Amino acid sequence: MSERGKVKFYDSKREYGFIEREGKSDVHFGRDSFKGKIPSEGDNVKFDVVKQTRGPHAKNLKIVQKPFERSEHIQYILPSDTRKIITPENIDNFALLLNKTPFLDSDEKFKFFKVDRRKGIVLNVLPDYSKLDISAIAEKHMLSIENLNLNIRAIVLKPEWRMVIGLGNESVYETSMTLHHIYGTPYIPGSAIKGVVKSHIITEVFGKDENGQIDLKNAEKQALNDQGFCDIFGCPKKSFYNESRQGKIIFFDAFPLCEPQVKADVMNPHYGPYYSDSLNKVPPADYHNPKPIFFLTVENTEFKFIVGINENYNIVIQEGLFEGKQPLEVTYEYIKKALSEHGIGAKTAAGYGYMNNEQFK
Repeated sequence: MSERGKVKFYDSKREYGFIEREGKSDVHFGRDSFKGKIPSEGDNVKFDVVKQTRGPHAKNLKIVQKPFERSEHIQYILPSDTRKIITPENIDNFALLLNKTPFLDSDEKFKFFKVDRRKGIVLNVLPDYSKLDISAIAEKHMLSIENLNLNIRAIVLKPEWRMVIGLGNESVYETSMTLHHIYGTPYIPGSAIKGVVKSHIITEVFGKDENGQIDLKNAEKQALNDQGFCDIFGCPKKSFYNESRQGKIIFFDAFPLCEPQVKADVMNPHYGPYYSDSLNKVPPADYHNPKPIFFLTVENTEFKFIVGINENYNIVIQEGLFEGKQPLEVTYEYIKKALSEHGIGAKTAAGYGYMNNEQFK
């Protein structure tokens, strides 16, 4: 079972040290207990005790993760009575750790990642999902959907590179990420999936006029006059059915199937004054200082995308561009195309959010 503690002492010459645990005896560790840089005195670490040998070259700890490093200039903000019983070191839910105990830097800004020119990375708030059974959560999610007695189709995809969902959500930071409020894991809301698939179909299927020329201006109008499109996504009163209708396809949230790999990334705007001081019309120039903005991404993580429909509604489309097909069949076909060709989330123009490596069900 994983434990947490604070590095009490480390002898660099003899290459051993001690970690202090609250209410328990100190544990002994050697240089080889850590992968990479050995923590300094006062650092908070998470570890597993694997054997109890003693001596200057003991290897009695397996360090699972160093959740974050904090410089003396960074403090987290909590009410005084809460701070007495809760610290970031003992918060397992990443959504709570990231959003409810933000670190306040010396420049009066909340940060989850910070780099110092001399010290390197001094703050890096990352999740620890070692106590969370990700596969069991995904299985429970799937079983709850199957109990709805719907016709369902599922597809497993993972980002080709990196993905960020909810970058512009409300947050104490400059950027954000969509995290499950109970599990603290990244996930993709069904509404986001539906929006991407809908936008892709409007652009790719209805984005041309009768002569085959690109006509994005009237693409949505053409889509709303198509029976299949209205059956899948719903439509307003002035549409194919001449009445307001709800879409028949249900887009469920996409949960990760393995431990999410969350990493900090950076965007580096070079012309801050040009974007922020539009009233004075400051021109973009090379003498402006770049301002790095850090954001969290997910990579190398598989997600299961699930769509469903009531069996009574999954009838063959009688006319339009999807004539002869069923709504669930069309949706399943285009969910793969949309996520692999259009991408999902923020910064798709820069290569983020494109999904691949599919498995079908």
